[in-house]
Amino acid sequence: MGVDLMRTLQVSVLDRLTLQTKFSHRCAVWEIQRDYIENASSHFTLNGDFEVKKATFFWPSLRAESLRIGTPGGRLVPLYFGVVSSSENKQKRVGITQINASDILQLLDIEFPATHKSGNNVQNHLRSLIQLYLLQYLGSQLPPISVDVAGAGISHLYQPSDPPTATNLTEYAINIFKKYGVSWTVTGTT
Repeated sequence: MGVDLMRTLQVSVLDRLTLQTKFSHRCAVWEIQRDYIENASSHFTLNGDFEVKKATFFWPSLRAESLRIGTPGGRLVPLYFGVVSSSENKQKRVGITQINASDILQLLDIEFPATHKSGNNVQNHLRSLIQLYLLQYLGSQLPPISVDVAGAGISHLYQPSDPPTATNLTEYAINIFKKYGVSWTVTGTT
């Protein structure tokens, strides 16, 4: 299901290694997809000619007052944290840049050897997998990211038919989200 609130966003393109803002721009035409099952891309159209590279981090936000949440000072409230999957300048004469982005969850799109696993905290289990296969394995290609667990632990059991089984970590995480009601939230940048 897409979200298109007909409000102008402030989009920031971040350096992948430092999370420093490369540029920010207003965006009036956008659609955010939050369907982890379909894993559809979100789309943003910027007025202007911008070079946005694939795999760059992308951070659209709304002004707090436009959400009517009572946050003073014009603070930006993040709506989405993604990874640019493609970018194109559709009409160079007019200056329109189309950006397609996938949710940050796509960073987990790697294979890992899944085996029988059970325990009393599926959230810690998923965090351990993210820390091992994403943060340690790809650590030199990522900024400092921390993964925190909130809420009471949920017991879990995973029994692949023929362990160890090559398993996609994105699909494994989505299965945990669906089966155990675990959610994934990006809370901020440095």
